Amino acid sequence: MMVALLWDKQLLPTRRTDDSMCLAIPMKILERRDQTGTVEFGGARKEIMLTLTPEARVGEYVIVHAGYALEVLDEQEAERTLALLRELVDPEL
Repeated sequence: MMVALLWDKQLLPTRRTDDSMCLAIPMKILERRDQTGTVEFGGARKEIMLTLTPEARVGEYVIVHAGYALEVLDEQEAERTLALLRELVDPEL
């Protein structure tokens, strides 16, 4: 199985196989404008839709997939998930 992490076509190296999956990524909300917001992951910023998470506030983490925030995460869970994603990229970390 392959884990494919794609952020503007360059974030994390992957290898192609027949088995692949997409992941929703924890991202921190930096700005909110009505139903859209700016989030950050690994130093990169992205505009996303917040229509599915109207309760999400600036400074909170959300799970993002395909440009939509799907769920609000507490900071500890977000950091734990981000640590696991870093391990996938570099097990030496």
